[in-house]
Amino acid sequence: MSKTIFLGNGSTVDAVLDRHGRWASKLNEQDARRLRNDVTDLVTHGQILSDQGASFKSKRTVELTDAQVVLDARFGAVNLWDRLLLKLRA
Repeated sequence: MSKTIFLGNGSTVDAVLDRHGRWASKLNEQDARRLRNDVTDLVTHGQILSDQGASFKSKRTVELTDAQVVLDARFGAVNLWDRLLLKLRA
């Protein structure tokens, strides 16, 4: 099972995981904790850099027991193409 989760300006860990709650509820406890930690890491670093006026892009693949999750993060001053992709995928 493969899943892509998009993160951007204004994203919070709880909001991101709530948006994918039905899918995430199928994960075992260890995988859910690992996913939460990776999302927290990206949101924290993205917000810090964004608050300082920088941009932050990251694409991270998280291998879970029965799933592969791609975390696509774009924070800060992103170009028009990035903003359009985030709007279309949200």
